Amino acid sequence: MNNVLQMLEHSAKIHPDKIAFKDVDEKISFSELLQLSKIGGSFLPSGPIAVYMKKSCQTLAVMLSAIQAGGFYSIIDLYMPKERKQKMCKLLQADMIVCDNEKYDEARDIFEGYSIIKASDIFNCPINETKLKTVRLKHISTDILYCNFTSGSTGNPKGVLISHISVIDFIEVFTKTMGLKNSDVFANQAPFDFDVSVKDIYSTLFLGAQCLLIPRIYFTKPFMLMDFISTANILIWAVSALIFLNVTKALSYKKPNIRKIIYSGEIMPSQHIIKLKNNLPKTQFINVYGPSEITCNCTYYFLNKKDFSNYENIIGSAFSNRRVFLIDENENLISSPSTIGEICVSGVCLALGYLGGSNDAFHISKNGQRYYKTGDLAFFNEKGLLCIKGRKDFQIKRMGHRIELAEIENVAQNCNEVSRACAIYESEKLVLFFEGIQEESILSEYLRKKLPFYMLPNIIIRKKTIPINKNGKIDRALLTKEVSCKNY
Repeated sequence: MNNVLQMLEHSAKIHPDKIAFKDVDEKISFSELLQLSKIGGSFLPSGPIAVYMKKSCQTLAVMLSAIQAGGFYSIIDLYMPKERKQKMCKLLQADMIVCDNEKYDEARDIFEGYSIIKASDIFNCPINETKLKTVRLKHISTDILYCNFTSGSTGNPKGVLISHISVIDFIEVFTKTMGLKNSDVFANQAPFDFDVSVKDIYSTLFLGAQCLLIPRIYFTKPFMLMDFISTANILIWAVSALIFLNVTKALSYKKPNIRKIIYSGEIMPSQHIIKLKNNLPKTQFINVYGPSEITCNCTYYFLNKKDFSNYENIIGSAFSNRRVFLIDENENLISSPSTIGEICVSGVCLALGYLGGSNDAFHISKNGQRYYKTGDLAFFNEKGLLCIKGRKDFQIKRMGHRIELAEIENVAQNCNEVSRACAIYESEKLVLFFEGIQEESILSEYLRKKLPFYMLPNIIIRKKTIPINKNGKIDRALLTKEVSCKNY
């Protein structure tokens, strides 16, 4: 297998009439999805396709159409600030932007100068088998499949490029290791621009399983959420989404028969994993770890009974065909227990790099192997299992998203009358300190227009002078201590 479309083609042959995906408005079988992707692929150009649509069955068909056409797709989050959306499309150099009918006028306003088309229009042409066959003959396994944008320290989003072979390799290993089945029903929580959704989408295509596409709004309406996922038995969710079930007491209303919960994105607080286990005693819990640059996940850990009474954030062992290792500050390998080092990953799972940007995090080892330095710190316990410790730099995980604190600071410092800013993440709170004569309320409103919701500070504090250390840099340690002591 060298193209993810082969997953769809196989499932469409074996289970042509089985419903593959369902959203709140429609459902689509494997054969229907294959047919739509061929129609869309006959219409679309062969370059990068920006997809500006809500999560739906039709959106999936557009994504697969981009692949049929010989290009790749990139999802533009509808809820991002206008300026950020424009930066993404400029970096992507999209050949075309495909949008919902209802988003057409909005897309034309935001993406002026780009070729914009409604999704309904690309599925209104005949299939060009000659074109599709020619595209497939030219295809190689390292061609780009998708581009996911993450936070960048320069103040600009970074586009992570993932190839077909990386997803094919991961999904084959992931579904086998997790014990996933053709009869499973996935409840897709993650938006399509977040790589957690890759596991839902491509596991469904690979296994011939079924996937429910949960609308974003349902994570403010717990009863509607539980009704919608009542037939699901597999949750591959970010930690923040699972915490929502606890906070809203959604499981008191209805408890679906969940076979496995596979969680990732950030550290799971012990009280929440215990509450989930108490509500779902028969459910198997699995912690998986990995940044976007290594294609979803590189390690996994099946929690046992003892873990719920003495919870540690164990991220476990490497998936097959991945090498996960620790290095010290001098880049020497670490093998002894309890010694903290930076997590590095090598293998076919690695991203191709960043779209039009720096690839400084990717390195070549002495034996010629390419590897990625995650910036995450961990140690091996006495059983040889990896345990996460924290971040090497100022990159954080919040609400399941990877965030560069420097990006928040750079945006804040672009606000009038703000001379300096420092973002501190401590005790699960994001606090922004700034110097200047600007009002906190005005800066807060400015950030809401410039940043996605998960990057917005909990608290904004104006200081007469931000402390500086002996090296002339902002004294982050002192500010962190202030946040901790004053319990902001």
